[in-house]
Amino acid sequence: MSGYEGLFSEVKIPNFYRIKRNFSNRRIDDVESKVKDELVQTGVLDQIKCGQIVALTAGSREIANYALIIKVVCDTIKARGAKPFIFPAMGSHGGSIAKNQQDLIAHYGITEEAMGVPILSSMETVCLGKTDEGIPVYFDKHASGADAVIPIGRVKYHTCFHGETESGLMKMLAVGCGKQKGAAAMHELGFPSMSKNVTAVARVVLDKVPVLFGVGIVENAEHQTAEIKVIPASGIEEEEKKLLCLSKSYLMKLPFKKIDILIVNEIGKNISGVCMDPNITGRSSPFGTLEPFVEKLVALDLTSQSDGNAYGVGNADIITKKLFDKIILENTYPNGITNHDLKPMMIPAIMPSDLDAIRMSICTLLKNDPQNGPRIVWIHNTLILDEILCSESLLQQAQLIENAQIDTKPIAMMFQQNGMLYSKVFKY
Repeated sequence: MSGYEGLFSEVKIPNFYRIKRNFSNRRIDDVESKVKDELVQTGVLDQIKCGQIVALTAGSREIANYALIIKVVCDTIKARGAKPFIFPAMGSHGGSIAKNQQDLIAHYGITEEAMGVPILSSMETVCLGKTDEGIPVYFDKHASGADAVIPIGRVKYHTCFHGETESGLMKMLAVGCGKQKGAAAMHELGFPSMSKNVTAVARVVLDKVPVLFGVGIVENAEHQTAEIKVIPASGIEEEEKKLLCLSKSYLMKLPFKKIDILIVNEIGKNISGVCMDPNITGRSSPFGTLEPFVEKLVALDLTSQSDGNAYGVGNADIITKKLFDKIILENTYPNGITNHDLKPMMIPAIMPSDLDAIRMSICTLLKNDPQNGPRIVWIHNTLILDEILCSESLLQQAQLIENAQIDTKPIAMMFQQNGMLYSKVFKY
């Protein structure tokens, strides 16, 4: 029994109902063959010469088949007699510490042993010059000395800014490859002009650095590889715009406009730049409150892949002590310092258990309907939304969701003696 038992003794947690949503998503089943075909058909391999040193990027997000895609490119380059290496291209992530950045990509299976090539992780940069607007352009020191550079990353909408260029190869070249210095230089100018500035900085990189080609990855709504595009350097800017449009067509959102409580099993930097996607939660520091309108947001845990970086936790209202104990401030604060945005790293209310966190969210609702009960949505994380749970008060709305199957068998939240949820609720 926790010390809050008296306050929460009359709080009732409603039953939940499982919603499975079906999406007509493109999916690449043979990723290895797709990458090989793209490399051959585009003719980019003709530029690679025997003995060349080739630098390949690895980002900080969890991307389906990411290690496999990078491995195929590495092997193909080695087969032509060149010498590839991998370098982390993730700005200030990992607490702006080189070893942490290498450890971070290791979570995704990107290690020297698995890839068969060296990984050179450093926070040192060289300055390539400035944009016409005066923005300094920084680039990873190891990669700047390579004969060729190949950015490999996912193209998708960004969580904090919008425009023709958002998350993708251009941003990886402009921000990720610029390490902490490059990321800080970009964020000093704020999110409203970020898309324009990313484009300007990336153009300088493409002009000054021997980028041979890029590998753009698009995922579908179920976090599966939907498209892989090998793009010659001269076409990266324009082709990425097309991939961004494709990515946005797959964007999955919660099917409710108003939610009293959103419960998120796990948040993390591998899931989103701010640990949980604002396009899903409706909570954004730059944009304010978005749809869906969520009164209380509860986050229960932090992923191990985050390495203690909980930047974005401030968008929650309540967290568990379990999550709080995993936060490493030295890995979290550099994100806020670099981004010039402190709110996402502020610590919410902390409850000793999952049970207390959920009961607190119900107890503190301002617009609770005593007759129908609170409108609660329960998700695993903001990256995987093909299966969600809703409380009975949302069941009628759920019946109207397109391409959805509703399991009308009620599910009760089951807690262990220590107040922690039993994990076997979602299929993940």
